[in-house]
This record gives sequence, C-alpha cells and structure tokens, in this order.
Amino acid sequence: MNSEEYDDIINMDHHVSESRHQMSMMGRAAQFAPFSALTGYGDSIAETARLTDKKIELSVDEQDKVSRRLIQAMENNLTVTVSYFKPDSRKKGGRYLTASGNLKKIDEYSAEIVMADGLRIPINDLLTIDF
Repeated sequence: MNSEEYDDIINMDHHVSESRHQMSMMGRAAQFAPFSALTGYGDSIAETARLTDKKIELSVDEQDKVSRRLIQAMENNLTVTVSYFKPDSRKKGGRYLTASGNLKKIDEYSAEIVMADGLRIPINDLLTIDF
C-alpha cells in the first residue's frame, strides 16, 4: 500500500452530520461491549461445580436401630429430630437434611414416615432418629 494513494483524504476534517446528533461515548462503548455468545454456559459451569453428598448406606444393625427408634417414637408420641438424605433432582448424589417435630404416621405402603407438618421422608433415606 502506498501512502500517496490517500494523500487527498488523509488531512480532511472529520465529517459531522447536520441531521443527526453525535453518539455519546457511553453509546459508542456499548457497541463494543462483550456479549455472551454461549448463553447458559455460565449456569452450566455453576451447576457442574455444585457439590452433592454421597448417600451413606446403613448396615443391617444400623437399619434395625433406626426402625426400633422409629417405632418407639410413634408409640410414645415423642418429638424427634431426623437426619435424612434428599436426592438431588439434577445430578447424582444429594444432601443431608434435618427435620424436627412429631411423627404423624408410618406409611408402610409407600415406605415413608409422615411428619406432623406433612413432610414425607422415605424410610430408606433415614440416617438417624434422635429424641
């Protein structure tokens, strides 16, 4: 490219429109702001990074202990604190939660305990029962 090719326009004044207002510096900068070419990618990364716990499998003796304590709590109408595993709906694993209150019933058909507040917990997901 030869600089002589542009000698006729290189020193000309910058054009200023008579019919349009000059764009603000913020407006000009917004044209060149980064955009999210991969919409949802950040959410996907955050979901992958979210940690879950692995379910603890109780031994037969531990399962028997939980069952005995469950029956004892029902027979004596005791206020209990239960720790249980709640599976994650999006990925493998889940988390351990704690709930306190009175037991309303043991639903043998669905293999769940029903707390007085309506919370239903699968018996196989129980870890501990304290009272």
